[in-house]
Amino acid sequence: MSIGEKIHDLRVQRGMSQVDLAGDLVRPSMISQIESGKVKPSYTLLMELAKRLGEPVETFLTELDPHFLLQATIRLAQYNLATGRPQAARQLLENLPRASLQTRNLTEYRLVLARVHRACGEYPEAVRELEQLREHAYSAQDWRLLFYVLRETGQAEYDRGNLGGALQEWREAVTLADRLEEKSNISPLDLTQSMIELHLQLDLLDPAGEGFSAPWQRSITALLPSLSVPPQIPDAHFVHAAETDTPSRQNRPYLNRAADLARRMPTLWTVTERLVQAALELMPTDPATARQWAEQANTLVSYAQLIEADIEVRNRTQEAARYNEGQDNLWTNEWKTVEQTAVAMTTLSPQSRLHDACKQIRKHLQRKEVEAAAAFIADAKALLALTGDPDSMMNRDMELQLALLDIELAEQRGHREESLQRLVQYEAEYPEWGNPEYRRRACALLTLWYGDAGDVDRVLTYCRKMEELACEARPSLPFWS
Repeated sequence: MSIGEKIHDLRVQRGMSQVDLAGDLVRPSMISQIESGKVKPSYTLLMELAKRLGEPVETFLTELDPHFLLQATIRLAQYNLATGRPQAARQLLENLPRASLQTRNLTEYRLVLARVHRACGEYPEAVRELEQLREHAYSAQDWRLLFYVLRETGQAEYDRGNLGGALQEWREAVTLADRLEEKSNISPLDLTQSMIELHLQLDLLDPAGEGFSAPWQRSITALLPSLSVPPQIPDAHFVHAAETDTPSRQNRPYLNRAADLARRMPTLWTVTERLVQAALELMPTDPATARQWAEQANTLVSYAQLIEADIEVRNRTQEAARYNEGQDNLWTNEWKTVEQTAVAMTTLSPQSRLHDACKQIRKHLQRKEVEAAAAFIADAKALLALTGDPDSMMNRDMELQLALLDIELAEQRGHREESLQRLVQYEAEYPEWGNPEYRRRACALLTLWYGDAGDVDRVLTYCRKMEELACEARPSLPFWS
């Protein structure tokens, strides 16, 4: 069926005349020519006709139309960017056929391309692409595009160390989004998520909302752990947390705003309800967009049902096991299972969470906070058991790190002799693929513990091993930066 035939059938089904469909867009005779196949509509006109007929524009395109390939590629590239795989996103964009890039509106493609450049550390290319998109957004008065350009430009400036530029771009994005919130065609879910992230970033850079003239509340290393280029900001602006109190919640306007936004969508149920409500409001004027948002809501509901089913399976399995063992702490364990399963199934990067948990464990061990460290280790082990392939390199690496932390915990609990034996075995059986950083830590602890025992020979042995390991290259795992 041709485009014209589809338009004709849908128009008749909806009881519209050619005059009704044409409206103020074109003459009714043009609609007649399109339906008879004498004229092929432009993509811009087709989008407007699709909106009036209450259908997504893809309804009128053939399955092999280059536009379908372009949109599918953009979505897949966005997914790869969100999950930390910019090179895969780049490969998708580079392999697009030329025909896909010769027609249609390419602003979304160029925005994703700018994000790929930034994620790959190609900041001049990213900024150049974003500046061109900014000019287009202003000339076309496309405020939705401008919002995304401001957000992404701020991130590019932040990544290359220009904190003042990042602060300015993100503030403009927030101001624009506040004006657009009630009449934007950005999905409520996407807008709220973007606004929360922006306010958290602004709180990180400018906690008190006073600009760069205010004293910083964090050290530069704590503030910008992921910068590839050190920011050129006078040291006077950075004050260590130990020297200056962090602003209270009352004095952190961006954090307060992020909290207000988060309260709007505290649960998955609330998110889906807002999407459906927004879809209902758009039905009379933009049914195609309403359909997209309703589909988002249905997808979220389906996944929530999957999570609930998985939790129920785990609860019943644990209940049966506890019944056989005669345990009675059912309620506490049930909610622990719910929390762990929800985190494991909803986080985009479980390994990043586990990596952060290990940092927290290390801090607690340094402070001799034994019970807090033990709780974190137990939670990390439970989360590790729920995530991904147990034989994957990342999971095996995390098991090595947790095993070492567990040995340190046992030593702080007073089991020095047992911990020493475990650590000797850990170091002796350390796999070749393992991160040498953990093995160096094990050797350092053995040097310390044998030093306390007065065993000079073993101290020298492990000192030599530490020197050898210091020359080894670190294996390249995706979650290390």
